[in-house]
Amino acid sequence: MSTRLLRALCALALATGGCVARDALPPSASVSMKSQVDRAFEHIGGERFAALGGRDGAGITIAVIDSGFDVRHPAIKGRARWMLDHRALARGAHAALEARFGGAVWDAAALSAALERERSAGVTVALPEDPVGHGTFVASVAAGASSEHAFEGIAPGAALVLARVGSAEGIADEAIITALDFAIDRAGDGPLVVVLAAGSVLGAHDGSAPIERAIAERFAGHPRRVLVVAAGNEGGARSHRRAYVRRDQGAVAIGVSLRGGAAGARSFSLVHEGALDVALEGPSGERTRWVALSEHPGAQLGAFRVGIDRTIAPPTSADLGRSLREGVAARTAIVTIERDRAQPATAFRVLLRGDATVDLYAPAEVADLEGGDDSGTLVVPATADGAVVVNAIVTREQWTGVDGSLRFEPIAQRWDGVARFASLGPDRLHRARPDLSAPGGWVLGARSAQCDPDAPGSLCARGRLTSSSLTVAAAGTSVAAPVAAGAIARLWSTDAALTPDALVARLTAGSERWSPSLGWGAIDLARALTASDRAPTRCTITATREQVVAGEPVTFALRAMSARGAIEGAPTLQVSTSVGARSSTHAMAGGRGLVTVRTDVAHTNSTLLVRATVGEGVACEASVRVRSMYDQAERRYAGCSVTTPHRRASPWIAAMVCALLSAGRGRRRRCSARS
Repeated sequence: MSTRLLRALCALALATGGCVARDALPPSASVSMKSQVDRAFEHIGGERFAALGGRDGAGITIAVIDSGFDVRHPAIKGRARWMLDHRALARGAHAALEARFGGAVWDAAALSAALERERSAGVTVALPEDPVGHGTFVASVAAGASSEHAFEGIAPGAALVLARVGSAEGIADEAIITALDFAIDRAGDGPLVVVLAAGSVLGAHDGSAPIERAIAERFAGHPRRVLVVAAGNEGGARSHRRAYVRRDQGAVAIGVSLRGGAAGARSFSLVHEGALDVALEGPSGERTRWVALSEHPGAQLGAFRVGIDRTIAPPTSADLGRSLREGVAARTAIVTIERDRAQPATAFRVLLRGDATVDLYAPAEVADLEGGDDSGTLVVPATADGAVVVNAIVTREQWTGVDGSLRFEPIAQRWDGVARFASLGPDRLHRARPDLSAPGGWVLGARSAQCDPDAPGSLCARGRLTSSSLTVAAAGTSVAAPVAAGAIARLWSTDAALTPDALVARLTAGSERWSPSLGWGAIDLARALTASDRAPTRCTITATREQVVAGEPVTFALRAMSARGAIEGAPTLQVSTSVGARSSTHAMAGGRGLVTVRTDVAHTNSTLLVRATVGEGVACEASVRVRSMYDQAERRYAGCSVTTPHRRASPWIAAMVCALLSAGRGRRRRCSARS
């Protein structure tokens, strides 16, 4: 089996439904489409930006990596300068490029000639297609343009490079890396913005995945390349849980509520720092043996086959119990539960013992984690160095449906306007991600004519269609990513001297502090034109987590601002702490920086105050509570789950109470006691 990191396109996989075949789309249809993205364009200040002389993305290359593209669609017809189709055989027209990158390579002239042949001769040419509709939508929002149908994406003046890799089921790491290299090669020395609107919650969430290391090598610190990545759609669910396991404190039990569904494998990841043994307990109380994560066991729990595999890729049923990837850091494991038939929602428990800090990550569509939340649920590769991570805000809740009636589809929002489905930062190392936010629900864009209603993740569901046969509504952070990419291209086109860090700082100049949902702020193109200065007049500093465990590092996101908004350059920075903890700072860029403070056990139950001084005496401070690692730690004793929310509370007393309750209810019953 190939080494694959499953990347569910659009991450939320919108409901499937009917779609209109390409034959039903007359090429001469007179449909006004310019207004389809006006809500997003208006919300990011695009109209004011254009009125102030901002450019349309000319001179910038936008590359889109996705599972397919409808090159016949008016929004992207004639727009692609280059296209790599990994799902087709080599054409031979660009033999050197095809030998280097694989698949078929098309240039603009070849695509135009094929489309003209279809038009004039009435024949169908084997062109790249998009049965899912995702890539067509993303490309149209980022840089779509059509004079025939008056359609414009965010940056219609940018040049498009398209890379069709993978399928609706996923994209292999190797294919993404090849597509990145193709985009870099075709852009040459010119400014390049790449959109990667795909990801997986499985992984270490610290930049160590092979795909993330490849991204860092190609984009981190590069002055002419920007990679825009969707934050993920794991919000609003109990997808992440951190546990502190100590051998002298007993084993930890974490409930995993596996969602009902058809037969097949379901996977979640377990990331650990330290020595760890794992066991799984089934719904009827049966349990696997304890195993160290250096082993790769498979076991049967009733109707369920389970495997624990130290790998980043979820194993198939044939691969349960053996490693799929060599050289993967030992801290990442995949737990796979395979059902041999359709099953209702089922409760499992993951049992942990040893000396380790453990993070569990479960895809929202797979399971809920007991005691978990949606913090730190950014998908891989959104935790890579060198990526600009984008979250989704809600800007539209209605549109005219396919039957001409007004459709109203509200999206749950957080207090700051970020969609409830959007993943939250920071990453597992407490670094400040996401970077910024853009409209991602609902946005209207191009609908592929080949869109298959039965394809996984298809965008052509009946409920998402519009009164135009050429457009569809979609929501997700993979919708926000092309909006952000288009905004970056417009600003970069207007001021070619800006670095990637300065671009993010300018685009978020209207916001004052970082947050786990908005990142450094929502995009404001108009303010970005006039928001630059060198002298800071104020600053803010924000802890990336509300609490920190003694002995762990805590990271603070620092922002320096001027009277006009963003800061250029790197002002001087001094940091002091209230408890004498050691601190280190990352170099400031675009007026933004990170301050990392290392705590120790002596700081337990104290308040850590961090004060930063930027430039000539501009100061700001923030505090965070330091707690014991045993606060809220679950411990398992003879069939009981025990929670001790206070460090001084005796776990043994709670365990005795729990054991007595268990005895009264039968040996197979479990209970929870709190002290």
